Amino acid sequence: MGFIRAMNINDYYEAVNLWKNTTGMGLRNIDDTYEGIKFFIEYNPELSIVYEEDGHVEGTILCGFDGKRAYLYHVAISEKIKGRGIGKKMVLHIEKILKEKNINGIALVAFCKNEIGNRFWDNLGYNPRKDLYYRDKNINQENTYIKNK
Repeated sequence: MGFIRAMNINDYYEAVNLWKNTTGMGLRNIDDTYEGIKFFIEYNPELSIVYEEDGHVEGTILCGFDGKRAYLYHVAISEKIKGRGIGKKMVLHIEKILKEKNINGIALVAFCKNEIGNRFWDNLGYNPRKDLYYRDKNINQENTYIKNK
């Protein structure tokens, strides 16, 4: 049986392999490098988690806080553990950590065509916003985006 624990940079290579093999997930070629994830984890200590089983990372959630609300990124679980409720346990674990830190809101982005992911978030009470547009601007043209399957 596995367990949830804080993510550290030593988890990077297994985590990135999981992300690359998760349908519907996308990565950026600078933000999601070893250095980029190391910076993210150090900037948001104790907020990102992994699910470890048999000595391997089988699930991840990156979580950041901007001073107003938390954001979830790279929520992924391996095919090995899908259907066991571990993704839900991981999200509830993050919610508990955030509540303990008096962080009251969580936001995330899910691709519209990611039906499995959107059903997952719907079932956990994460409501789509219809009153705003998600916008972003890439200020480093080398930080390109690569979408998985």
